[in-house]
Amino acid sequence: MSRVPFAIIYFSHSRLVHRLWHYCSVAWAGFRQLAYLPFYLPSRFSKYEKSDDIEASSATGTTHNTEEAPRTLTLSNAEAAQWNRELLLEFKAALEKNPAVDLISMFPDSYHHEHRNAQYPQLSYAAEINLHALNELHNALRRKPEVNLLSAFPPNYTHRITMATGPTTLSSAGKSIPQRSAPEFRKRLDLAVTASVIFPLSEEVLSLLARSGGSAYSGPADAEESLVLSLKNLLWDSTKLWENPVRGVVVKCSEGLVAKVITGNKDYTEYTSLKFLEEWAPEIPAPRPHGLVAFGPFRVIFMSHIPDMTLTQAWPSLSHEEKLSIQHQLDDIFRRLRTLRQDDGKVLGGVYGEGVKDLRVDECALFKGITTAIKFNDLQFSARHHGSSTYVEFLQSFLENDYSISMNGSVFTHGDVRTDNIMVKQDANGCYIVTGIIDWEYSGFYPEYYECTGLTRTLSLVDENDWYLYLPESISPSQFPESRYPILLVRRV
Repeated sequence: MSRVPFAIIYFSHSRLVHRLWHYCSVAWAGFRQLAYLPFYLPSRFSKYEKSDDIEASSATGTTHNTEEAPRTLTLSNAEAAQWNRELLLEFKAALEKNPAVDLISMFPDSYHHEHRNAQYPQLSYAAEINLHALNELHNALRRKPEVNLLSAFPPNYTHRITMATGPTTLSSAGKSIPQRSAPEFRKRLDLAVTASVIFPLSEEVLSLLARSGGSAYSGPADAEESLVLSLKNLLWDSTKLWENPVRGVVVKCSEGLVAKVITGNKDYTEYTSLKFLEEWAPEIPAPRPHGLVAFGPFRVIFMSHIPDMTLTQAWPSLSHEEKLSIQHQLDDIFRRLRTLRQDDGKVLGGVYGEGVKDLRVDECALFKGITTAIKFNDLQFSARHHGSSTYVEFLQSFLENDYSISMNGSVFTHGDVRTDNIMVKQDANGCYIVTGIIDWEYSGFYPEYYECTGLTRTLSLVDENDWYLYLPESISPSQFPESRYPILLVRRV
């Protein structure tokens, strides 16, 4: 049998590898242009509108210019590196069979989902709302290609985007002129010209303020102007962790401390709850309070920093067993929290008598003087709703006639249980553990069922979020049938 000279074999093999690598490079350059956008956007929004672009580059031996490519995102899933290696091998095999293969179609749903999650932290609050809306529409379209997209549109979209960007104004000609996106919240700190310490500042906070303002703040004797200046410098120089252009901002002042700046300087519910937990249930993984300042039209809450990831970030990558573990850990936390009780006759809501809150009734108001679960139920049924008076009366009749309901006393309640407010981390064995519960702004003493009512506020009729299938048993809707009636009241009928 004749032998083919080694040089020819090597030359042929090299050309094949070179050409294969070229196809991969071209495909990857195109993918990078597309990957930053939601995968379902029409191709005309891509930089490469025609397949001729790729053909031309192949003929000339040139590669696409990727200088304008968006910055690289990083997937948070621990298996991301392995996914990428496996995908590249699949790309290689597919390109050998068909150099014109659609590589985007080869990405599994799990990868699309992780890609979406990687995008959100890079976006402004308003942009995140828009991307969430597009993703919801995409999910609806995939489930049913003939769907009426108007019916699938997020029902609260207009309210949320208006809160994020400000309302639309009209020109003198009557044409709609959208306002520019809201500036960074910290620019509003110029509104603060006064500052007073409501709850004493810890030594750690005093030290940070001294370094920021040039002179230590040790009590009322110091000039108010010095405190105002120190606060502004500290808040501006600190790393931003979270922001809502309307409500406020959270900044990391040091490795162990954060400052939460919120609009409104009269509501101290979150701080008093943290102090209450520190004294009566220190084993609850809540931030530790370090002082509160009324700062012009804002309040600044200093508290300990819980540096880990939110459950929202971790959840998509968790296995069934890991989700069950998180469920059981949270159940232990909330069972302990609910051992903190008070009898009827004492005001519900904040532990210092701040009053009760209910986002379904009013997003900003505090309702004082409510001392029983029955009175609180009446407040919930006063919420703006879409039902007739007969419908409301029908729902209320269930509460009046259900004698299994615990209407006596109240239990300590977080009030806003959702994955954004649960912090987790992986231990040395790779197991996820709950390290903190944050955002106690809506906490206090409420009827036993109310924690369950509050955690279903963010439950979507269309989102595929199985978090609601792993709710802690002690606060699950299955334990409190009475929680369903206020929910039904504000659902569209």
